[in-house]
Amino acid sequence: QRQIVNGICIDNQFTRYRDDAIWAESVGEYHVVSVSIADVTELVAPGSSADEEASRRGFTLYGAHNGSGPQFMLPEHILSAASLESSGRPTTTITLVLGGALETISCRVFPSVLRQRGRLSFAEADEALVDESHPLNSRLYLCGLLAEKLRARRRQKGAIVLDRLDLERYSLERASEEWHKHAHHVCAEHVVEEFILLAGGA
Repeated sequence: QRQIVNGICIDNQFTRYRDDAIWAESVGEYHVVSVSIADVTELVAPGSSADEEASRRGFTLYGAHNGSGPQFMLPEHILSAASLESSGRPTTTITLVLGGALETISCRVFPSVLRQRGRLSFAEADEALVDESHPLNSRLYLCGLLAEKLRARRRQKGAIVLDRLDLERYSLERASEEWHKHAHHVCAEHVVEEFILLAGGA
């Protein structure tokens, strides 16, 4: 039986199929971070034509130069059915319990069902990070603080951390001005990036 998990979907405003959601909460002296990924295994039978085509393609090709747009690994009707546009979609969740220094205390991977708490573009999430009246502000604020520390730790360990965002997406100055005034140095895109990297390295 799949466990119900909370998650906020944050992605590019032009994203057609949302496939991940993040969540964080503090429990005593620990922080619990979760990343939920859309689970297409319930929609793709092993050995089916879709499964074989996905194996042949191997990955989704973004930014195709022939003007045809992205070449998806799976048929779009499957991606649409699996997309995390609403609650109740099957997911696989990676949950990590982090200590005070953000060291990993424990990690669990399990089948889940997403209870979607929000669906935002990067720009909308940046605005929610600094708008104390926004219903997701406190949750995103915690995510931002954790991501900032995770990012600093990666930099200290020698990782190449690129802070320049895709300027074609939107103006960083407009969306993040207040965020930087509050002495924070990550935006919503960095939050998602750090959470995905953390889960992927678990």
